Order: sequence, then structure tokens, then C-alpha cells
Amino acid sequence: MTAPSRHVSEAAQTYVVHSRAALALVPIPDEPGTIVVNFFPDRAPVAPDTEAAFRAALDDAVRRGQPKWLEVLNSEGGVVTASQMGELLGISRQAVDKRRRSGRLLGFQDTGRDYLYPVWQVRDRKPLPGLDRALAALREGDHDPLSQFIFFLSTFPRLSDERPLDYLRRGAAPEIDEVEHAAIGYLEQGAA
Repeated sequence: MTAPSRHVSEAAQTYVVHSRAALALVPIPDEPGTIVVNFFPDRAPVAPDTEAAFRAALDDAVRRGQPKWLEVLNSEGGVVTASQMGELLGISRQAVDKRRRSGRLLGFQDTGRDYLYPVWQVRDRKPLPGLDRALAALREGDHDPLSQFIFFLSTFPRLSDERPLDYLRRGAAPEIDEVEHAAIGYLEQGAA
């Protein structure tokens, strides 16, 4: 399995599906455009209630007029389960959970008890350079994992109106330092 492309040249509707049945539910728009479908079949079956609850929550969000959140959630390759993140990194699901608990990987709970991991935090079977430093800075405050997720995909004047994710992808030490400082500033904004 390969990780989704790190660079998207145009806006694309991105979906992450875990079964052939879910693949059939991906809406095909009437207008021309790009659709990206990331298919990560689980080796072990997902508890039907967990998958159904998450799907119901996403459907409910759309009905309540929150398509922007769904767009963010599915951007940059979408999110995957701990097992799927383990495949991307070449480690076990337990090792993924351990890295999340220690603040070296970003994961947040879905509507059940399972955790979802953004695909964008992995490049070449490793976490992005500087991700651990940025997460450590973010964990100093009271920002929950979803706030941390939003931090990486938001633009900041301090980062020349680019996203922390863009800086980490370049991986240069000065840019990693800037992301860490932006994370500290993000904490200060959250405390106000």
C-alpha cells in the first residue's frame, strides 16, 4: 500500500473508505472535477456499530450544514484507523497508539472509541520532520487533538500565510522552528 499523494494540484473531493460497500456510497458529482478515493480495507473487520456510528455522525454533520468540516477532515489524504496508520508507518497498531499517547503522532477519537489519524502526518513511512516538536508545543496548552488537527491545516501570518503542514513538509530546520513558534502563539491565542 502506498500513501496518498502529498501534493494536490487542484481542489479535489477526497474520501476515505474502508470497505467495498462504503466505496459504493461515494457520491459522484454531476459537475466535472477531481475525486480522490483512498481505499484502506481493514484486515480485521471493524465493529459494525463503530463504522455505522461514525458514518451516521458524518451524515448528520452534512445535514446540519457542516460540509466545511467534512472537507477539512477528508483533506490531504483524509484520516485512517490505527491499523491503517501502522501500515503506512510499517509498525503495529499498538505502536501507533503508543506514539499517539506520547505525543509523537496526532490522533483523535471518532464518534466511537476508535482513533483516527491524519494521513498527511506521514511521509516515506515516517512522521513528518518536526511533527513531534509541534505536537509537544501544542500539548503544553489545553488544545484538544481536534484543535491540534486544525492548527496544522490553518494559515498563519507568522508563516507567510502558509500552513504549518506546508512548512513541515519542506522539513528544513528553520521552518520547523517557525512551526514550533507558531504552535506556541496558537496556544497564547487559545488562552485569551
